Amino acid sequence: MNNFVCMKRIGFIIVVFALLLSSGFIQSCDNDGNTGSIPYVNVSVQIDLNDPGYIGLNPFGGFVYIDGHGHKGLIVIHNFDDTYSAFDRTCSFEPSNQCARVEVEEGGLFYHCGETINEEFESCCGSKFDLQGFVLDGPATFPLQQYAVYKNGNLLTIRNQ
Repeated sequence: MNNFVCMKRIGFIIVVFALLLSSGFIQSCDNDGNTGSIPYVNVSVQIDLNDPGYIGLNPFGGFVYIDGHGHKGLIVIHNFDDTYSAFDRTCSFEPSNQCARVEVEEGGLFYHCGETINEEFESCCGSKFDLQGFVLDGPATFPLQQYAVYKNGNLLTIRNQ
């Protein structure tokens, strides 16, 4: 009976040690900069689709950038199914990096991390995202931060989900 109790204690200690070891490993993975942890910012924006400043949203596949909202601005896109999507412009790979900002690729087929300077795109980390915000190519492994979009007549309301 004593050997049985001793074996149970050793088994319990091994399980506890394994849990502690694995939680330390998971925490160390969070510190590599690829947490996808874009800082939370309250987003509540209303735009009028009749406003000439948002004419880029008229065609399917059209988009606009909205500065001053979200963490590094917003991208609002008119989807091909006549719905709208809004994403934070912050890349999910090393979001605190100054250049970790996404924009729509020239052909309008995906988002990529970097910025256009003097009409030439300069990549930041090489990450690419599809138009639904999911990673196409890394080093990013987390999707873009998406915001809820509600349409009421000609008004779009964009806010945290």
